Amino acid sequence: MSQKDDRESPFDRLIVRWNNDFPIDYIWRKKYNIAFRSKEHLDISHLNMFLDLREEKLFKMAVRHKAEQQDREENEELGLALGTEKNVRLSKQEIDDEFDSLNLEDYE
Repeated sequence: MSQKDDRESPFDRLIVRWNNDFPIDYIWRKKYNIAFRSKEHLDISHLNMFLDLREEKLFKMAVRHKAEQQDREENEELGLALGTEKNVRLSKQEIDDEFDSLNLEDYE
């Protein structure tokens, strides 16, 4: 049987159409390694699949938001945030002078 025959089988068309029509179903099955049309697959509704995936997405967003907030707060404390008054602008000459005055023995 050729590849063209395989792609045109009714079962293949059903699976492709199903996955195109219900992408959440496909993502959920891959997440839990559940076979298409298995008992586990048939026992869950699309609403429950959606809610499961949405919960995970919201949780990841909350974790990311908290980490970003902590980064912003740390940057503000260190004076690294843009627009803070703790930022000090130095000329090239001032930077060169500071660099030249470094004593590397202080950092050993």
